[in-house]
Amino acid sequence: MRTSSSIFSLSEENVDNKFIHLTNNAVQKFNNSYCNFEDGNQLSFDDFQEYLNKKFPEKKISVRNDLIFQMKSLIKKSLFSAQKKINAEDRKFCFEIFGYDFIIDTDFNLWLIEINTNPCLELSSQLLKSLIPRMLDDAFKITLDLVFSPNTGNETKEIKQYNVDKYDNNENMWEKICDLNENVFSLAFDSSKINSEYLININEQQILRIKKNIILPKRKMLYAKKTFKISKQCPKPDKQEDKGAEQINKKQLQPSKV
Repeated sequence: MRTSSSIFSLSEENVDNKFIHLTNNAVQKFNNSYCNFEDGNQLSFDDFQEYLNKKFPEKKISVRNDLIFQMKSLIKKSLFSAQKKINAEDRKFCFEIFGYDFIIDTDFNLWLIEINTNPCLELSSQLLKSLIPRMLDDAFKITLDLVFSPNTGNETKEIKQYNVDKYDNNENMWEKICDLNENVFSLAFDSSKINSEYLININEQQILRIKKNIILPKRKMLYAKKTFKISKQCPKPDKQEDKGAEQINKKQLQPSKV
């Protein structure tokens, strides 16, 4: 988890302060307060869990059961949404590592910001010096090593171990969470995991009101629906109006003389 090296604020004078609102290491490392609070402005899941237990004990938030659960759900949805574009050429042997960026709101909901096809692998902290080499090594074990065995011939090469706390060296840190070859997309959206004041129901294309606030005011939603229904019943313009519209459009498309 990446943190900022400046105190968070939504005041007008701090809206453009990138050291407050952007936690990218490429940005934070230029701040004079960089690393003053955490090594590399980063927290492990265990460290963040300890912080939550101290600061928000009443919330009973579990990083692994609540936050990581939401991460996996969003990752599944994103992969299935681009299912036809991933390995579009149907190559037999290929793999790619994606970098997912999430943000946590004040209600401890997790939101997907972006997906990077070329994620940063900079070893900018002791935490990443431990995790990234092991992550890459384990990725190669389930991809390259299946095709090109590390122990070929009569020679037995010594395999380097990348130790990570609370993980056995024989355990692969990668976890299979979905199969893109599945024909049925059955990833249910668990609304019980959402604590925010609104819930977006994508399947029904509606915004459901949970507490007080709603993204789009109710009147505007009704107006939009009525307008949509009326537009279906509008009579088609006659041919003369169509020709006039075509002539106007052609004139608008002509480049202006300089």
